[in-house]
Amino acid sequence: MLRPAQVRDTGIVNEFCTCGAKLPEDALFCHKCGKPQREIVATQTEEQESLDALIAEAAAIKPEPAPAAPEGINFRNRAAVRTALGSALLSSLLLQVPLPVFVKLFWILLCLLVAGFAAVYLYHRRTGQFLSVRNGARMGWLTGVFCFVIVLVLTVPLVIAVQQQGGFGAAFRKQIQENAGPGFNIEEAMKMMDSPAAVATTLIFVLGFYFMIFTGLTMIGGALGAKVLEKDQAG
Repeated sequence: MLRPAQVRDTGIVNEFCTCGAKLPEDALFCHKCGKPQREIVATQTEEQESLDALIAEAAAIKPEPAPAAPEGINFRNRAAVRTALGSALLSSLLLQVPLPVFVKLFWILLCLLVAGFAAVYLYHRRTGQFLSVRNGARMGWLTGVFCFVIVLVLTVPLVIAVQQQGGFGAAFRKQIQENAGPGFNIEEAMKMMDSPAAVATTLIFVLGFYFMIFTGLTMIGGALGAKVLEKDQAG
């Protein structure tokens, strides 16, 4: 609570006022004409000065702008798209490494998991944002989509080569002869390749299966990456 302003005496009081009235001791005003008998200066208390200083300091402080809300992980987020595309490109190139069949399966699994994990880590390095597990999975999904498209494009030369060597029918027959067990009817299986509808259905099934494998594994890798970074942030 502030105390009232103090009064400082700046002069000596005369015994008589100019109007001739005799003044009492320490009179501030003439009781007859009301004329001031000394100069009065009001001084602020220390509390008032402190309050004024705080008000001036608060007025000088500019409020900091609120931090921008983090962007969602989708195709409209340029940083997310660039990061996912870069990680997918590297992973797709690693998938082309020639390996034995039994090793190739594990290599594909490892490359896709690492691609999703790396995308989340690189996005954090690029933007400084820590992704939730859900957004980490979304980042992995973006990476898987790009990786699937890149591998599909890289497969086009192989498709052209197969077509020039007798088409898919001959390649299909060769695969069946090499892998089919005893008693398997090759001719019945080859009849399926004569039907355009059967070929289209098989192609859609194969592409859908690989799409789910690519996006599913990269989503798992992205979620793991977000979980690891979340622990580092908490630590």
